[in-house]
Amino acid sequence: MTFNVKHIIFAQFALAAFLAPSAHAMRIVGSNGCLTISGEWTTNSQIKAVAGGCTSPSSWWSFNNSQLVGIGTNLQTSGESYCVVPLGTTSGSLVIVDECGLYGSETWFMINSQYQIVNLQSGLCLDDAGGSSAQLQLNSCTGSFSQIWYTNAVTFVAGNGVGGYCVGTQDGQAAAKTAVELVGCYGLNNTLWQDANGGGQITGIGTELNGTKSVSRCLTATGHTAGSPVVINSCSSSPDLSQEWSIQAYYYSLNASYMEIVSAIKVDGNNMCLDSTTGAKGTQLVINPCASGVAANSQTWAVF
Repeated sequence: MTFNVKHIIFAQFALAAFLAPSAHAMRIVGSNGCLTISGEWTTNSQIKAVAGGCTSPSSWWSFNNSQLVGIGTNLQTSGESYCVVPLGTTSGSLVIVDECGLYGSETWFMINSQYQIVNLQSGLCLDDAGGSSAQLQLNSCTGSFSQIWYTNAVTFVAGNGVGGYCVGTQDGQAAAKTAVELVGCYGLNNTLWQDANGGGQITGIGTELNGTKSVSRCLTATGHTAGSPVVINSCSSSPDLSQEWSIQAYYYSLNASYMEIVSAIKVDGNNMCLDSTTGAKGTQLVINPCASGVAANSQTWAVF
């Protein structure tokens, strides 16, 4: 798919309700990892997609007033904000961060269900054409795998998020009915999730990036009673209570070391919560009646 500026401006208004600019911290995940500032957080720093980089503040962004702003840069550079900027307006132009407000080319927007990130001035797409840890560039918008990005990626960490394990798929697998368990928190794709359709489904980003962008797997309870195991399964296009989840936030915090929402994760409207039971690595997650007090520790999650 190709774009010109006239089409882009029209689409920007037409899709405002679909992808409104957000000032909230978010991750942007592509086929090779999280959009990350490489090296020092200074002007002209390179932008790359880095596997395992998703736990670092250098991979925190906001989409604010059509600018992609590095939230981590603001936290680490005495209040200065740095924005994603291409070094040209032709295919192959490399992408860096620099002080916000200096360039007309630092405006972007996100389009269609596959989340292409389009530069407004050039009409070209943010592209990870060079592969893992290569500097990102602009290229004609083709819808290729290297141009697909997922926003608002989150990691669910058991307990208060300190020294815990993350919600992930068994052995990093993406097949239907793969067990969801506690795994090491390494910022890998199999521990990244997002609210897929705004309808309560939680999609495993790694399941979409593991082989084909057309396959989605959703967090799924295999039953509606206490102790029912949790797996990933094909995302239903019709209402399915086993895939309807809600995050019940207790508090929100953002600083130079972490961002988190400590929460419970409820399913199917039946007062059942995602439960890590023993909290041991490799434990398959289940649903259990939502608890309170000390009993709720295994149902408490830090959302990064």
